[in-house]
Amino acid sequence: MHCNSDSFRLNGSSLVRKLTLALGAAAILAVGKVSAAPLDLESLAARLPDMGEIHLHMFKAEQADGYMRLGWKQDGQELHVFDRTMMPSAEIYEAFNARLDAASLQPKQVEIEFHSGLQTLKVDYRSASGNGVLSRELLSPVAEPKRSEAELELAPGVLLRAFSFLLPLVDDSAVGDTIEYTWFEPMSREPTAAVRLHVAEGGPVQAGDSALDTLRYELRGSSPENDIYVSKQTPRKVLRIDVLGTDLQFRAPATP
Repeated sequence: MHCNSDSFRLNGSSLVRKLTLALGAAAILAVGKVSAAPLDLESLAARLPDMGEIHLHMFKAEQADGYMRLGWKQDGQELHVFDRTMMPSAEIYEAFNARLDAASLQPKQVEIEFHSGLQTLKVDYRSASGNGVLSRELLSPVAEPKRSEAELELAPGVLLRAFSFLLPLVDDSAVGDTIEYTWFEPMSREPTAAVRLHVAEGGPVQAGDSALDTLRYELRGSSPENDIYVSKQTPRKVLRIDVLGTDLQFRAPATP
């Protein structure tokens, strides 16, 4: 999950999450059939270990302020992707669970509870063969509930947003390559968007008591944009995520 003045994300997230949406807007503005740029999701899925997690601590203006835990687990024919992110200074907590087809990474079900102060935004997406329904409900003990629902068909090849942060763990692109695809972000005003990941040298990044050489995956076209630093050493580890245009950063814990 990652933030700027208008958004709180990871994902990220968990993994991008709109604070403006969480605080009042619940309309779904984009529906219909969505096409995607070619991306070999089956190959990525095959290279993903059966289970794993990205665990990072959040820093705001260099002060510790929460965490993110984005992970996955193979569950038969499905891949369970989960995220727990917390930012105490903003009274924000997110619980995210998604079920993807284990072979194609096609989103089948997404459930999100995003808490901001007294308000809770619940998001639910369920699909059968790409024909899905996306619903949102905004709840508060001091206001009337708001609800919206719309049909949303995802074409094959659309990637769940949260997986963008797992992709660098298994991607084999070379420095200088750019990966273009369409992602699905069920909390956004526009649930799908064209994004790209550019691969660059990341330099040394601190990991515990040592510094590891990294690749930097530059996520662009998103809001906010992110730089994801992943170790060149295998098995790869996400060591840092910068939230561009903000004073937020996610870093690997000092101790494993």
